[in-house]
Amino acid sequence: MPISQKNQQQIIDTIAQIASSQYKIDKQELLEDFSKLSIAVSKKFAWDIAAKQLGLQKHELYRWFHDTWERNRLGSVEKVDVQIIKQEIQKALQNQIQLDKTFQQKLKQQLTKEYHRNSFTVAFNNQKRIILASLEKKSSKQGTPKQQITNNASTELNGVQEANSIVDILKQLIK
Repeated sequence: MPISQKNQQQIIDTIAQIASSQYKIDKQELLEDFSKLSIAVSKKFAWDIAAKQLGLQKHELYRWFHDTWERNRLGSVEKVDVQIIKQEIQKALQNQIQLDKTFQQKLKQQLTKEYHRNSFTVAFNNQKRIILASLEKKSSKQGTPKQQITNNASTELNGVQEANSIVDILKQLIK
């Protein structure tokens, strides 16, 4: 059975029932307190039993719970934090800082609140993609041949000193 809006409550109900019997916590308490349910399933939870009862694949149920249901309960990244993400990515690219896990961890600490990992990742990747597309567009509008980009040391772009081979550098920074 594919996971639809209609059967989401049934799924959460089943997960809460199994967690309740597995950890001796009142089912209603788990259904009323998202954090308790989340903690209960983060331990050794019987995903295979829940999936079988619901007619789902174990991995499908697990991913739905952690990547969809939890994220929807916690909400998406607020506009003010999207702006922070955008500014920090731009600064990092200007300073040739890699956009790796360490950078992302530091960036998360600058946000106004904590977000689900998926919500943060989506916002981060969206901003990164927008910035890279914008820089690639500016680079192609200049009509600079690739050979010239590689040979030149740097140019002035929007009043900021950046490498001419910006696209190549950006691709390396993102790895």
